[in-house]
Amino acid sequence: MSAPAHIRRARPHDAFAVAAMAVQIGRERGASPDPEFIDRFADSWLRAEGRHPFWLAEVEKRPLGIAGITLVEQLPSLGGARRARWAQVHTVFVTPTFRRCGIGGQLAREVFAWASAEGLTHLRGDLTELGPAAAGIARRLGARPTSEGSFESVLKVPATLF
Repeated sequence: MSAPAHIRRARPHDAFAVAAMAVQIGRERGASPDPEFIDRFADSWLRAEGRHPFWLAEVEKRPLGIAGITLVEQLPSLGGARRARWAQVHTVFVTPTFRRCGIGGQLAREVFAWASAEGLTHLRGDLTELGPAAAGIARRLGARPTSEGSFESVLKVPATLF
């Protein structure tokens, strides 16, 4: 199935849509349903005040994919960097019906563009948590494997990706 997806940064009024996507991820991984999860997730995300940005992929305003990061700000070190801001990519998910349509790549490109514009130094992602398509998406975006099996990208993303 092929459909152009609209990718946008999730806003506070999207808290339940973000939580519902997290439920889909959990169910796909075999987690048991929890009737209070959506409320707990939405409340936690709203309290985080922007430390865990998410992006939604939508077709006709229906969420069908999500990407999320956790922002990290390292303390300065003597003789080292004054301050390093980077992000851990913890979520890239597309509903089964819309997989292999390029939406995961669209989400990743949007995260890269935002992170670069925000001055983040790099992104890291543990591919064991991101699903089977993550390695290919990461490589296409210029990320390199690390010794731990995660991927890392310095945010000098080629303009051809956008």
